[in-house]
Amino acid sequence: GAELERIIKALKRRFTLDGNLMKTRPRGIDAEHPRLELLRYRQFTAMRAYDVEPWLASGKALTTVRADWRALRPLLDWLADHVGPADDPGSST
Repeated sequence: GAELERIIKALKRRFTLDGNLMKTRPRGIDAEHPRLELLRYRQFTAMRAYDVEPWLASGKALTTVRADWRALRPLLDWLADHVGPADDPGSST
């Protein structure tokens, strides 16, 4: 939990974080849980929008996007280790 909080704090400086929150706390979770807000997420997204500027048509675009992907790596690793793959109820596979 503390590691995820540290990762999210670092990502907030670079990305917009959002997601699909439950309206109430998950069953069985204490109302005083220190990370209750994180536990309410059904989905969690991190995004970054780029303004349309000349550098988007240059090699700087690749460097910038690659750096952003690398910045997301700690979150992806944490999710893989602690959550696992998503079960998509809308998936037909």
